[in-house]
Amino acid sequence: MTSTSSTSRTLRRPGAASALLFSLIAGLLLSGLWVLNRRTQNLTEAMALQGSELHARALLLVRKIYDREIVAHLRDQGVAVAHDYKERGLAIPPPATFFANLAAEYESIRPGAVIRLRGDHPFPWRAGRPEMDGFEREAFAELRRAPERPFYRFETFQGRPSLRYAVAEQMSETCTMCHNNNPASTKRDWQVGDVAGFVEVIRPLDERVAAAQSALWQTTVLLAVLSIAVPLLVWLIVRRTRSHAAEHTAKLRAAIVKIAAVVLTCEAVLFCLMPAFGGLPDWVRALVTATLMTVFSSPLIYYWIIVPLDAELTRQLDERSNVTALAADIALAVAPGRALHESLQRCAQAFVDRLDVAFARIWTYHEGDAMLELKASAGLYTHIDGGHARVPLGAFKIGRIAASRKPHLTNNVIGDHYVGNQEWALREKMVSFAGYPLLHGDELVGVVAMFSRKRMSGMTMRSLAAVANYLALGIVERRIAAEREQSYNMLQATVDALTDHVAILDREGRVLAVNEAWRRFAKSNGLRCPNWCVGRNYVEVCERAVGADSERAIEMANAMRSIARGELNSYCLEYPCHSPEEQRWFTVNVTRFGEGEAVRLVVAHENITERKRLETERLTRLRIEQEHDHLEQAIRAQERVLGIVGHELRTPLAGLRAMAEFLLMDAARETAEFDTFLKGIHDEAIRMAGLVGDLLEVARLNSGAAQWNWTTVDLAETCGAAIDTVRPLVDESNVELKVRVTPEDVQMNGDAAAIRRLLVNLLSNSCKHTRAGSIRVDVTGRTCADGRRVEMTVSDTGCGMPPEVAAQLGQAFALNSGVVGENHVQGAGLGLAICRGIVAAHGGTVIAQTAPGKGTTIRCSLRADLAEAAPVGDAARILCEAKT
Repeated sequence: MTSTSSTSRTLRRPGAASALLFSLIAGLLLSGLWVLNRRTQNLTEAMALQGSELHARALLLVRKIYDREIVAHLRDQGVAVAHDYKERGLAIPPPATFFANLAAEYESIRPGAVIRLRGDHPFPWRAGRPEMDGFEREAFAELRRAPERPFYRFETFQGRPSLRYAVAEQMSETCTMCHNNNPASTKRDWQVGDVAGFVEVIRPLDERVAAAQSALWQTTVLLAVLSIAVPLLVWLIVRRTRSHAAEHTAKLRAAIVKIAAVVLTCEAVLFCLMPAFGGLPDWVRALVTATLMTVFSSPLIYYWIIVPLDAELTRQLDERSNVTALAADIALAVAPGRALHESLQRCAQAFVDRLDVAFARIWTYHEGDAMLELKASAGLYTHIDGGHARVPLGAFKIGRIAASRKPHLTNNVIGDHYVGNQEWALREKMVSFAGYPLLHGDELVGVVAMFSRKRMSGMTMRSLAAVANYLALGIVERRIAAEREQSYNMLQATVDALTDHVAILDREGRVLAVNEAWRRFAKSNGLRCPNWCVGRNYVEVCERAVGADSERAIEMANAMRSIARGELNSYCLEYPCHSPEEQRWFTVNVTRFGEGEAVRLVVAHENITERKRLETERLTRLRIEQEHDHLEQAIRAQERVLGIVGHELRTPLAGLRAMAEFLLMDAARETAEFDTFLKGIHDEAIRMAGLVGDLLEVARLNSGAAQWNWTTVDLAETCGAAIDTVRPLVDESNVELKVRVTPEDVQMNGDAAAIRRLLVNLLSNSCKHTRAGSIRVDVTGRTCADGRRVEMTVSDTGCGMPPEVAAQLGQAFALNSGVVGENHVQGAGLGLAICRGIVAAHGGTVIAQTAPGKGTTIRCSLRADLAEAAPVGDAARILCEAKT
């Protein structure tokens, strides 16, 4: 008791009491700060570890869903899966590329965070990446040994304290199929479940540590203020108590009750220890007492101060984890693969599960009728009909949130003017309400709203804004996807309605889609290409074509490449495509649309078999009609020729008969006309023989049965022989004959006898129609673009011919030896007909220039280098020109 009384007296001294109080508070402050620092560090690491695990699992889950639901489905539809999908057009990235893109997007919204997908057998296009560091090699080894357990470590990364968290990535059935079947793969014996790599999440902790230290500093300041304020408050209370003891005794007791409890507890402990300090000075015993009180009071401080603070931090950590998990649930819910109403229902259920709200609802906005339509409801109410199924813009709290495009948040539902049904809120004990407009840029997409029976923290309400943005983006993407699918279905239905066989190609020539007519034709012709050629390169197929149609196929392939490059606007080709059962013809038309990387080619094959059949029938009928007309003309010409020949032969035969009958008379031998009649018979026989010979020659020329003796002809010699033949005719008339051969040694390939006859016939005609004047013969050799040529020109100053006569030159019996105008045309026209055939056999042409009273010029242009005679057939007509 002596020691206790001494302590009591010491505490009653003002200086000792103040020192003891300040020592007690300082000890409490230091111990509390130390414990708080340790707890804060542990909580920071636990929070980072939990967040990294959640993000890694969420990313792997997104990749698995993408691999299982999207890649597998679209690959079955013919969509290519390639790392260079952006250059291919209708293609999607493989899971690893998709994961890399997703990681890049995540790193862009979380600066400082790093997400890696590492493995020891990458594809060639992923080569060149940094090698694994020590942590990654150790993580790879541990994860292969135990893939179900993550591997993590707190260390310094790039100069920043960070958490490195790695989880194993195991091969699925789709992954093994892709890696084992790809020629570019560096390992082709993967099995399902093999650890091909791991996902590493690196999260810097300096920001969190800084935030924790900031909070710790704030707590230190707060405790320091309290350490000053509490003694000051006690001192004020003591002073006021001295003057108003009776009035403030209760307040004083209430103010120091906690401190008294601590002190009394420490006194009880020290009571047993005081005998050991009995011989020490008072100030030493006070210091020891303060130290011991600090030591003994630490557990009380921990349970009275640290534990409540720890509980608050734990609550904040749980709240942050729930918000992070909510964001992951929303991202998974709005991923492609589900209907919009199912995705939104999952989002509403995620709000209820993660935020512990009473119920949550999601409306979508339709701009056409300015109406919000309820799409999902979870929690207390799950129906989507009723009074809030369709909310006009501006009506109720939901419509006002949509009209203002501003969120409404409150923790005081009772009395809030946005909540119209206060009686319902009171009955259901609603405390909080949060309503967010779902905005995509300036576009209103919908509204999300929720009621809670508990207060919502500020962090939860702030986090809802980011979650609402995710939800709005997901709705817009699903809406765009639905519109794109609807447009594609409409386009497909339109194209399927066409009777042409239509295929859509990308700029490289790969088939993106075909219509129903294309599929029916392929099926009916036994085409074994999977998916009706979708995914194959149609241009390369045409380039590799063989057989009779290979030239047309290559031409079409070149045209398609030119159209894709913009060098051609369109291309059309008509081609046969016969089958064993029928003759078929098609027309292919190639056009383009789109620009840049979105260039598309439309290839349409039209079956024109029926049109070709009708055209063939029409041409056949036309040919029959033409042949019928030609036959009729030939019959009429034959009849006319026979009549003319009969006329030409009957007259001389009648004269021959008369003269023969006269000569058969006995008295005729003694007359002077006997020799004259014999000579007449001889001359008429010669003329008739010449006429028959000319007829036979014209027949041979027109039938192509003429025989040609092809040699090298000396034109000077041939021209001299022809002139010698017609010299008697020239001598009988008063005509001057001029001949010029340039050069003198000009030669040509041909029939010398035929060329001589050509000149003889032309000179004979000139002599017949030129009674006085001159006849000129020019033979000239020259070199032209198509080879060497010889021109033979026979011109006279005779009477000439009118146009109606000149138009019929070279036609046998066309002039009928009759009278045309005032001129009597002699002969049957067989000579010029023979000239036409000779010129045709030598690859030449005949031009006649004539006019009444101006003479006639016949110009024959012959090929000099023909190796053999050209086909004659029906020789071309003589071109007649008016002579000036």
